[in-house]
Formats: sequence, C-alpha cells, structure tokens
Amino acid sequence: HCVIRKSTDHGDTWSIVFDTTECQHVHNIYVNKKVTPNEIFIGLDNYGGHVETYVSKNAGESWERVYVPYNNGDYAFRYAGENFYIGCGERNILGGAALYKTSDYTDKNAYYPLFDNGQGIRDVTNVIVDRDDVLIAGGCIGAPVSTEQLFLSEDKGETWKTVFMRPYPINEIPAGIGLRTFSRKGNQIISESSTGYAMRFAYGNGAKTIVAIVSVGDIPTTGK
Repeated sequence: HCVIRKSTDHGDTWSIVFDTTECQHVHNIYVNKKVTPNEIFIGLDNYGGHVETYVSKNAGESWERVYVPYNNGDYAFRYAGENFYIGCGERNILGGAALYKTSDYTDKNAYYPLFDNGQGIRDVTNVIVDRDDVLIAGGCIGAPVSTEQLFLSEDKGETWKTVFMRPYPINEIPAGIGLRTFSRKGNQIISESSTGYAMRFAYGNGAKTIVAIVSVGDIPTTGK
C-alpha cells in the first residue's frame, strides 16, 4: 500500500495526493525544476516485482502513468538536465537497465541504457551546482556482485567510470546496504551508506532538515 502526502505549510499539516494498493514501496520522489510547470516523478514497487512510475505536472493534484520500458523503473527518474532524463533501479532484483536515459519519457523508443553494473543504481546527482555535464551515481549491493560503488560521468551521463569501490563478503550483506543517498552542502557531496533507509527533507535554502533512519529488516519480504 503506497501513500504520498503533500504539505503546503512547511510540514505542519499533510494531505494525501496519491494512494494505491497495487504497490508496497515508494522508492523515489523527484522534482524536476528545470521545466515549468515542475514535474514530480514517483517510482513504486512491491515484493512481487510490480513496478510503476508516475508523473504529476500540477503539484500532485493528478498523476499520469509513465511506461518505462525496463522492468526496474522502481526508482523512476533521479536526475533531469536540459532536455534529458536519467532513471535507475534495482537491476539485480528486477532485471532491466541499471541506469538509463531518455529525451522524451512519453516515448518508449526514446529510451536507451547507459551501463550495467550488475547490481543497480539508487541515486544520481550533479557534482557541480547548476551544471548537468558532471554527474555521480551510487550503486546498491546485491548478488552476484557484493561491492558498493560510485560512478562518475563527465558527458551528461553518456559514459561512466568507477571512482569508488568497497567490497563486502557476499554472506555478510545486510538488507538495504549501498551508496544510496546523496546530500549536498554547496559543492560538497555526501554519499550515505547504511543498513537502513535514510530519508531526508530540506527547504528554505537548507534552513530546515529532517532526517530519519529506519531499520527495515529483510527487504523486500518482511520490511515495513
């Protein structure tokens, strides 16, 4: 059961803007501020591998299904530059493309894979503020590859190289581990790695930040 809520008073009150029983996890909420009106993308999945991606162009009042042509569209779009979108997902669990790109998310034929790390990608961000050419991506861990990884692109995501690796013994991998979340302080980027999920929210030029670390257990079968 996935529910997404919206607040217009700095988090004091919330109203439901999306509700479905088809999926279990809200994996991603991403706002593309490069277009007007802004686009809000959400990526959903459940333990049965049912994945859905949606977009809203009116601040969550209504939603349209986005048909990503890969099984692992569960993290939907994690970065939008000028005239392009980059999406990602759990490649090791769902198959598909670890990282993919499109210039038109409404056209299935406009998508193409960027690379395959055998695991999956959880997050993508730009390295330099207000520049789309230099990007960094964080890889999740999952059999058959037990390595945390960071990948760097200097050509708007077209080609990538590994810039960080940290292996884990395959029998010691806890649920949810991976370089999965990026936070920014100016041009300094922090990549978070943990055995639980980290959820961050900031507004007002970073004046307020909420951080919650949630222990999720054995994702995806029993986690809540």
